[in-house]
Amino acid sequence: MDEQTVPQFSPVEPPPQESTSVLSRYFNVLASPGEAFNGVGTLESKTSLWLVPMIILILITMGIAALTMSNPAIQQEMKEKVSQKMQKNVQDGKMTQEQADKYADVGGGWGKIMAIVGPIFGVPFFWLFMTLLYWVILAFIIGGEISWINAFTVVALGSAVYLIQAVITGLLVYATGSFTTQINLGFLVSGDTNATLHALFSRIDPFSFWQMWVLCIGFSKVSDLTLKKAAYGVVGLWLVWSAILVSTANVEFMKSFSGM
Repeated sequence: MDEQTVPQFSPVEPPPQESTSVLSRYFNVLASPGEAFNGVGTLESKTSLWLVPMIILILITMGIAALTMSNPAIQQEMKEKVSQKMQKNVQDGKMTQEQADKYADVGGGWGKIMAIVGPIFGVPFFWLFMTLLYWVILAFIIGGEISWINAFTVVALGSAVYLIQAVITGLLVYATGSFTTQINLGFLVSGDTNATLHALFSRIDPFSFWQMWVLCIGFSKVSDLTLKKAAYGVVGLWLVWSAILVSTANVEFMKSFSGM
């Protein structure tokens, strides 16, 4: 009687584990975003991918703020801006000169504290807000399949570009002794001369375009969207926000958002 051949099955090998470190991904976004975002969408746990960049960005921006605020010229500029606002309130009859002098001194101190501590709350809030906008546009308006956590992770990793921008801008602000120093074309037209044209030129800077490119690649890597469709959402949102800032450049409240 012939012996029956028992089929031999090779053991199923588990899928390869993700070996790329968070820091490698984060800073590789600057050099090779396509490679940095590879496999992000399929990872079971993404906590470290957004938590580590968040901690890095908060610490670096706090350090940059502390450095710039240590410059006496910056401190004086901030005090003068607060004083100007208080004097306008005095002229409008909203407060007395004594109250204005008191609030000017207190306001300058609080401004210094908030500039340093602000990133602790500002970074998470801004990321959540931008993620919500991108997710709604990409998932519901454009119709792509992208989860909220994947969108949030892309925003977090993409912040590496903003980190470089913050460091360079902070060093320039410290060196020049003025908060008005920015890396854009806004210097071509003074905001006091033509606020609308200044706001328009201020939207033109290399880091904004760099970050949009990184986000487009990231969103296309973690969803079923093509690079072109991801660009519709990212660039479209930038154009809408830029139009709002330019059209409201003369509105006092909106001036605080001109750098976003």
